[in-house]
Amino acid sequence: MKKTTTTSTLSVSTIKRCLDRTKLESKFEEWNISKEQRIQLLRKAMGNPAIAYSNGLPCLEDRYEIIISSYVAGVWKKDYSSLKARGKLEAL
Repeated sequence: MKKTTTTSTLSVSTIKRCLDRTKLESKFEEWNISKEQRIQLLRKAMGNPAIAYSNGLPCLEDRYEIIISSYVAGVWKKDYSSLKARGKLEAL
């Protein structure tokens, strides 16, 4: 049986413990999290980075693919650590 929840129940710290796409997708499915909520959680876990789309705002599925690929690649971790060290990271 799937759990029904809001993104506040599935915490950012839980997301940060999932380092690969399979684990992330499994956790999202377990908690019945929508694509839009997944995007919000992943962005929070990455420190709410500014994202620019070259051809306007893509569809929801494409935005999700961009965000989850960025999260799994881990490029954001260097930027996150740097901003946190300089005190420029917004509180999550």
